[in-house]
Amino acid sequence: GGPIPRSRALDVGMSTIRVSFCLNAGAKAGQPLATVVARDSATEALLQAASNKLRLKKKDAAAARLFVWSKDGRGGTELPRGGSAAALLRNDDLLAVSVGEAYSGPRPAQPAAAAAD
Repeated sequence: GGPIPRSRALDVGMSTIRVSFCLNAGAKAGQPLATVVARDSATEALLQAASNKLRLKKKDAAAARLFVWSKDGRGGTELPRGGSAAALLRNDDLLAVSVGEAYSGPRPAQPAAAAAD
């Protein structure tokens, strides 16, 4: 046996990201249900991981959307289907999995002037 060489893990260290998934709607909305360390920050790869972890039905997975669930001003940012989410994500982000409905989580505070139209 012997220990597993760690060098391979270190090679991919910069390209992995740890994210958690929550539901976007329903009683458990916003509660982290699963965490993955993704080697691929493409939205499709993250959607696949979310589908597997949350056991989405095929038709729900096809309509699924991912949003950053956050109070830091990025809340409600949708990850682009067919694109990379790398620029939008940070380690330990919580991603809301929607099965087509609009984002329902915390949003950045709107300036009063913008809200009054």
